[in-house]
Formats: sequence, structure tokens, C-alpha cells
Amino acid sequence: LFKLDLNELLFISYALYYNAALTLSILQKLGVASEIFHLWFFLLQQVKKSGLRANFKREHEKKVCCLGLISLLALPADLLPGEALGRVFRATLDLLVAYKDQVAEAAKEEEAEAEDDDDMDGFQTDDEDEDGNVDDKEMGILAEDGDEADTLTLRKLAEQVC
Repeated sequence: LFKLDLNELLFISYALYYNAALTLSILQKLGVASEIFHLWFFLLQQVKKSGLRANFKREHEKKVCCLGLISLLALPADLLPGEALGRVFRATLDLLVAYKDQVAEAAKEEEAEAEDDDDMDGFQTDDEDEDGNVDDKEMGILAEDGDEADTLTLRKLAEQVC
């Protein structure tokens, strides 16, 4: 039975990102393409009892997988079967939603830590206005309502694919 670990799948993601056609042709010539993609999609769908992702937990891992999968979407139709295209698209959307949620959560945690640090000295920083609010535009943070709308849009796209 064919077995790869997450690091090897990430290496394949990098290879797909840099040259999807060549990587896919090599995997097909070796006769392992379908097994690798089956394993990859299986690992992407695995969740723990808590509902959290069992694999590809870090932001970097999600990003690399997204880049590799998106590179497959750009291939000519004759290189990627239609059934595989749907699975690739669905996995990419799921990963993008998970990545976006993880980045937003990290930003909230960082903001909370910064507020705690600011509260300790008792002085108002240059980044705060008179009400003590940090200007989101200066920080490069989008409004929360926009993030929720983006997440809903990505999830609706993912549901349409299935």
C-alpha cells in the first residue's frame, strides 16, 4: 500500500505550484497520481472529534496545499479529468475558508494581546483615537462583516460544486 506523510504531500504541493503539468505527468508515469490524490483528499477531509482539522493545521500547510491545488485548476482540460476537477475545486475552497478563518483568528488574538499590552501602561498609543479604538484601515484589517460575507460566499461556492 502506498503511504506518504504530510511533509511529502507538501513537497508534491510545491512541485505542483511550480510546474503542475510536469509534476502531474511524472506522477502519472510512475503510476501513483490517483493514489496520491486519493490520500491527499482523504487527509484534507479528516477531522478530530472536536471538529478541528486532523491534518494540515498550520497556516503555511494550508497555503501550500491551496497553491498546489489551484495550479491544477489552470491545467488544460485533457490533463485533469472532470471528476478530479470537482474534487480539486471543492478541496481548494474548503482550504481557503479554513485558511481565512485561521488568519482572522490569529489577527484577533494578536489584537487582544496588543490591547492587553496597551492597557498595562495606561497611556494612549498613537494608533488609537480618542475612544481608544485602533483604526482598522491603518492595521490592514478588513471589517469583520466583510470577512463573514467572504466566508459565506466561499462556502456557497463550495456547496454548489458538490
